[in-house]
Amino acid sequence: MTITEERSAVQTVSTTAEPGPSGIESLLSTGDHKPVGRLWISVGSLFLVVSLGLALVASFEAVDLGSLSFLDDTDQYVQVGSLAQELLLFGAIVPILVGLGIYIVPLQVGASSLAFPRGAAGAFWTWLIGCSLLIVSYVANGGAGGGRTDFVELWILSLGIIIGSIIWALVCIASTVLGVRTAGMTMVRVPATSWSFLVFSLLGIMILPVTIAELVITYVRFSAGFIRLGETQVLADVIRGIQSAPTVFWVAIPALGVLLDAVSTSSGAPVKSHRTVLGAIGLLGVASFGVNIIGFATVREPSYDNTLFVLDTVLTILPILVIFGLLLMKIKPDADTRRSVTPFAGLLSGLLLLLGACAAVLGAIEPVAIGLKELGIAEPASTLIVNGTMFDQGIRAAVYGAVLLALIAGLNHWSVKIWGRYLNQPFLSLATLAAAAGTFLWSAGSIAAGIDDQQAFPATELTGGSQVELFSQLAAFGVVAMLLAGALLFISIVQGPTAEAAVPRDQLRWVGFTLEWMTESPPAVGNFTVPPVVGSATPVSDAIAINEGAEE
Repeated sequence: MTITEERSAVQTVSTTAEPGPSGIESLLSTGDHKPVGRLWISVGSLFLVVSLGLALVASFEAVDLGSLSFLDDTDQYVQVGSLAQELLLFGAIVPILVGLGIYIVPLQVGASSLAFPRGAAGAFWTWLIGCSLLIVSYVANGGAGGGRTDFVELWILSLGIIIGSIIWALVCIASTVLGVRTAGMTMVRVPATSWSFLVFSLLGIMILPVTIAELVITYVRFSAGFIRLGETQVLADVIRGIQSAPTVFWVAIPALGVLLDAVSTSSGAPVKSHRTVLGAIGLLGVASFGVNIIGFATVREPSYDNTLFVLDTVLTILPILVIFGLLLMKIKPDADTRRSVTPFAGLLSGLLLLLGACAAVLGAIEPVAIGLKELGIAEPASTLIVNGTMFDQGIRAAVYGAVLLALIAGLNHWSVKIWGRYLNQPFLSLATLAAAAGTFLWSAGSIAAGIDDQQAFPATELTGGSQVELFSQLAAFGVVAMLLAGALLFISIVQGPTAEAAVPRDQLRWVGFTLEWMTESPPAVGNFTVPPVVGSATPVSDAIAINEGAEE
């Protein structure tokens, strides 16, 4: 279907490809947000595989810390585990989300470009240099658990560079939504995905500097001799705050918007409760701001006996429950089998995220028990105490796995927009099953080990009960499945188009309800020849409805 008349809901636009530099020159000099977004996604997917591979080694070693199989000593165990955690969060999950936001957000808000497009490109290359230095620091016996002063300091510097470049990219995304929206697109008309990236970016700009501050404190303490070589295992706690509930749900914020847009398109109808969606996503952003409570773990023990911590943790359930309910109402098989993975992955993602939020509430039992004891109402001896154990890793695994499934759904949904082709559906189907099963095993095994009193990484000995090895084995097998899912996703992204995957040019329009579907796939430089004018949060579907009414 083609719209030939100008409508009040949206102004019809078209794009024409323009010649420009190619190859390495185009990547280094581009001011176009689309190749920059693809770079973030592709390289982040590679680091996803690398980080999960490292996590696999650490997980199998954790089954029996008294007899290491692959590594020489506990220092190496801490180094491998710490590098896996840092790469998984700051080298894979967050960068892939950033790449998706850099690519999709300008298209959804009707902008011709990302705000500060060369800034986003500069952020990518700075991030890549930081990741390279991070790996070098660990290979040269630095990092958490490291034994060489210069390379421990290089680790601190490189992690700071990585986080700083991510903040830089988040500023570009937030500025695009706030300042480069097209005519008619008020804040309440911003699509769910773009809104979720706005909340994600603003919250990241606030909480990531706390981690940078902790790195500065760590550098001062290490260089002044307060942390000596041989005692550097404690440095693995430097990102503990941002990986613990409720702050860990920060990375799930854009996943909610991606799931809503992708799954509603698969169902054939947009979500009608748009203001409710915006409010729920914003509420999760408010609830996720807990890094001030559990941050600076290398300096002091996290304060779980905190009313704000309890309220924040419990509050994360409500927005996730609302979004999951909306997803359930929209889930149905996609008529286009090439996109049938999207609703399936979306349902599993929402379910795992809800289960992770419910599990996190168990962590609020400890501060409540302490409060009851202080009031003389009850003794905590009979109460489940899980904070500071592997229980925290279980919640983190549930959130990260849910985000990975949301990325599978989102990248499949926008694959024709990003790469001009469908992704390999058999690979993505298998990746979805592997990610769901792996997340469940990794999360359930870690939660069970935490309940059995196994202390959290970087503990270098088994402290739990008689079943802790079994629970650790379940978690390790979960990482195996997650690694398979990450590898299949990476292969699907980097493989070239095939006869089955390539999409005819005349089928690349009118796939969704928001402005990115008004352009060719992939869009030309400039995105829109004429800036669109919108009248709702779903301008494309409105325009189609008007056109069909005129034809009748």
